Parts: sequence; C-alpha cells; structure tokens
Amino acid sequence: TFYDDAARPGTAELVGATMRSGGSKGYDADLMNETLEFLGASVETSMGEESGSAGFTCLSKHAATVLPIFADVLKNPVFREDKFTVEKEQLLDGIRRRNDDPRQIARRETRRILFGAAHPYGRRYEAAEVASITPADLAAFHKKYFVPRAVVLALSGDFDRKRMLAELEEVFA
Repeated sequence: TFYDDAARPGTAELVGATMRSGGSKGYDADLMNETLEFLGASVETSMGEESGSAGFTCLSKHAATVLPIFADVLKNPVFREDKFTVEKEQLLDGIRRRNDDPRQIARRETRRILFGAAHPYGRRYEAAEVASITPADLAAFHKKYFVPRAVVLALSGDFDRKRMLAELEEVFA
C-alpha cells in the first residue's frame, strides 16, 4: 500500500485485518464478538492500497451500545499475538500461492513494469519481509495513521441526528 514502510510491506494489510479481530483496550475480542453477535451487529476494519476503512452496522436501537465498541476499536486496538499470527500466516500463504493464477501474475508484473518496483503499485510482498513484521509494527502504524486529521466519519440510517452527534462527541472526544 501507499502507507507501508518499504522495509515492511504488508504492515497496512495486517493492521486492517487484525485491528478488529484482536479486540481493544476496553473490549476483549471474545466478549466483543459475543456482544455483537447477540445484537446482530458488526464492526469491521480493512486496509486497501490507498486507504483504510472501518465501519459498523446495527439496528438504530443498539447504536448506543455498538458505537463505543467501534470507537474503541479505532482508537485503542489490541494487536493480539494469536490473531496477528493467523493473519500473517494467511498473508504468507498468499505469497506462496501468488503464481497460481495467470491473471494475477499478469496484473502484478504489468504494474511492476508500468510503475517500477519501488512504487506502491509495483511493489510486491516477499515472505522474508512479511515474516519480520511484529505486533509492535502494527501498533506503530496505527499510532502514525489513525489520527483525527486523517479520518472521515460518515453515518447513515434511522437515528436522531442531535443525539447521534452528542454520542459521537462523547466516544471520540
């Protein structure tokens, strides 16, 4: 991605994959999963090449419960070693299988030729680089990029605007 350190490509992708799954300082991952499942709600995070995204869905009557969970995941994720290890192994498996699909090879190599190997669009992850990434790298990435000036928050749904603004102010103060 555009945000990866050249020495640690894959960090952004791992942040997006583990930011939610590891839970947060205020919400243990397993308890968070149980709570969200009980409410029929979700909180998700991901990182793409040029941007990251986080979102939540729930019935409006559960927003007061889900919004603080969502906010804590954004502000205070815990990059648990077990969740990190699973995601890192999946990324490494993708590297091992990256030559299985001719279309992926053509896309990857075309981008490498067009943009150059040093450009984010031309860069590719190597197993040794990904293997060197640690949960501390993910925490440092989060601290650097998940800041108020870099976030756009949009909400849609059936809720009282004034009340929602007050709740947003409270959880994101």
